[in-house]
Amino acid sequence: MNTRQLSLGLAFAFIGSVVTYGDDPAPANSALPKTIALKDVVEILAKTKISAQGCGIATWDGEQWDFYVNGYKPVKLPWNSEPQTVKAGFVFGRMPVEYHLISFSGPGFTYSRAKNDSTLTLEVKDK
Repeated sequence: MNTRQLSLGLAFAFIGSVVTYGDDPAPANSALPKTIALKDVVEILAKTKISAQGCGIATWDGEQWDFYVNGYKPVKLPWNSEPQTVKAGFVFGRMPVEYHLISFSGPGFTYSRAKNDSTLTLEVKDK
């Protein structure tokens, strides 16, 4: 074996190791948090676009409010490595115009808040 063949062999070995070990593995999906901060949901929604919208009436914090729900294009969530389609529900009304994000959901999860605080809580599904 000559020097040129040895150099070429080492170069291919190096390239192979870069291809094999150069990319970090995709992060594993982690467990859903029990609560999520309202500001974190707003940051997630700011990274995507509305794809659908509906409206109606909802009871929130003991009062009736106008309600709308937005469907969003897939977005990456902190606990999932694959982009997910999500929905967010809002109540609005009163003067001056007041609105509150009251629900956030997607495949396998629903967060909501029953009163005006800064976190949404994961709803546990009955099995």
